[in-house]
Amino acid sequence: MRLFATAFFALFLTACHSTPDMSDADLGIGDTPTPPNLPQPGAQSREMLLNLGNHPPLALSNANQIVPANASNPVALMSPGGGIITIWALKPQNWVWGYTPIDSYEFGDVRFWRILSFPNGQVQIQNLKLKTCLKGYKNGVIHAVCSTNDQTQLWNLNFFDNQAVQIQNVALKTCVQTPTIRTTQYFSIFLKQCVTSAESNLDQQWYITPILLPSDPIFVTNP
Repeated sequence: MRLFATAFFALFLTACHSTPDMSDADLGIGDTPTPPNLPQPGAQSREMLLNLGNHPPLALSNANQIVPANASNPVALMSPGGGIITIWALKPQNWVWGYTPIDSYEFGDVRFWRILSFPNGQVQIQNLKLKTCLKGYKNGVIHAVCSTNDQTQLWNLNFFDNQAVQIQNVALKTCVQTPTIRTTQYFSIFLKQCVTSAESNLDQQWYITPILLPSDPIFVTNP
């Protein structure tokens, strides 16, 4: 009987160990960020901005929602090249991308985030509109249903001397990177080996900024 119990326990451990970790599951989107089969923003955004005089600017759609105590104000995550991290394909488990504020205006709130801070110093980065969280996946970053049990959704914010931050994935030990020179309208968002402050690091610097929405002028002078 004891031998049977031991064998059953060993089989149970093997079965548990062989259960695939959802953070490692193949999502069918490749290993490296690939643009979705969706229209690229830009033209509509610029037209909307040109017509702001005739229409009110976009407002935050969830301004009255209850905010968790550990959540920041809405922020944008901007690279030195002017790209802000945004969701392009809205369905969870798709890659995130970078777009300039002008080109991405039509995206609205999916360009903005809240940083959820935990006592150990780690954070989750939650989308303001969809409530999904940034998740490290292979060689890039996707957005997925938030789970504090998924360490690929946890990040360390390492500050540079200029107060830019390096966004390091807790599970993968890699850092969010976007090339400083882009050859497309969008910025690809990768995970790369983390660099130190003594190395060339501009492509791993990110600025946590207030949300980028058009505002009324402070004052208007009569012609």
